[in-house]
Amino acid sequence: MSSCDSLKLNSCASENAKKRRHIEAGELLLEMSAQERPPLKDFCYLKATTEGVIWRKWAISPRNLTLPQAAAPSETLLFREEYLDNANIQTNVLSVFGSLTARRIACAIGDTWLLKMPTRALISTISCLSLKEVFYLSQVCRALRKLCLCEEMWEQIYLKHLGAASLEVKEFASQPEVGWQKVFFMDRLQLQKELGRRRKGSSRPSSQASCKSSDSFTFLTQATDH
Repeated sequence: MSSCDSLKLNSCASENAKKRRHIEAGELLLEMSAQERPPLKDFCYLKATTEGVIWRKWAISPRNLTLPQAAAPSETLLFREEYLDNANIQTNVLSVFGSLTARRIACAIGDTWLLKMPTRALISTISCLSLKEVFYLSQVCRALRKLCLCEEMWEQIYLKHLGAASLEVKEFASQPEVGWQKVFFMDRLQLQKELGRRRKGSSRPSSQASCKSSDSFTFLTQATDH
């Protein structure tokens, strides 16, 4: 190899390392690995952040398995715009990881403008979605997940679906161990019982009322009923 070729390779490696660091500096959206469907057996790795996508592929073949040293994987580094313009990589992601993962990456990378909206405007917009749509949106990235779980969001959802809340309901929902999401899904009879307990002087909600919904959005099964 000539010195000129060596310099080109070193320059390329340096640029790739810089690009890789930039992509990995973004917020992690997902990271997974899987083997391609038969008859192919290549091993694939996918990492997506808000800055781009890292795609690695190890060629698995009888010849490679007999080599004394494992062959290095091929690596493709794509910034956000490059990924959205690269139909080949998107097809590979769809083939190996399925349509749900492909859609999730496309939404998270292509629609990050959503997070640039003012928080109140974003909450007002998301609260107009159906409960199932709120759930799916919460799976896009950590920032939207946090937003979809916040108290202000669920207060807006309560107002949209159930109308204005009384002062009693607002005070009950404001308790740290309850929250608006729990009040929204609480049976109306149970809610009246809890408010009745408060009128009688009990400041703490019952154990049933204080069992908050989990971070994994357990309300999905309930959402079909609203």
